[in-house]
Amino acid sequence: MEQDPFYDGTERRRGRGRRAPEASPRTENLLEPTDPEGYLRVPVILSRITSEFDYVETDEAAGQRHVEAMIKAISDRTGTSEYEDHRERVRHLATALPEAIHVRCGDNPTSESEFLSATLVPGEPILFVYESLAQEIASRPLLQRLARALGYKIVQWEASFRGAH
Repeated sequence: MEQDPFYDGTERRRGRGRRAPEASPRTENLLEPTDPEGYLRVPVILSRITSEFDYVETDEAAGQRHVEAMIKAISDRTGTSEYEDHRERVRHLATALPEAIHVRCGDNPTSESEFLSATLVPGEPILFVYESLAQEIASRPLLQRLARALGYKIVQWEASFRGAH
């Protein structure tokens, strides 16, 4: 009899399911300036988003929590790293923290798939993470409009899978 590769006897005793969760595809896109020195300031980005889309929701606290989590992740991963680039990255994010803001935008506030959502961080590319390939496809025209409005280019990242290690 073939052994189930996802079975761990201790999981069963703890009441957890025997199988690993289904991996769900997650795709990502970045918007970044065509000129590496050409990052727009966050207020300018927000102004252009507001001009381009019918609805825009912002949340400063969520944006700041996101940047704090980025700082923590870098610190946890590198510890007391001697690498200057890690320390510089943390310094940059700490400086950017007060201006970070989460934004959700689109043309239909009730749409479950046609929207863009990202945290704007000064001097950083804008990262969009989609819950599914279907959401990415539905939101693609919005992403293209935003890229044109900002004068940024779209960088396609390969799909990643949550649950896969």
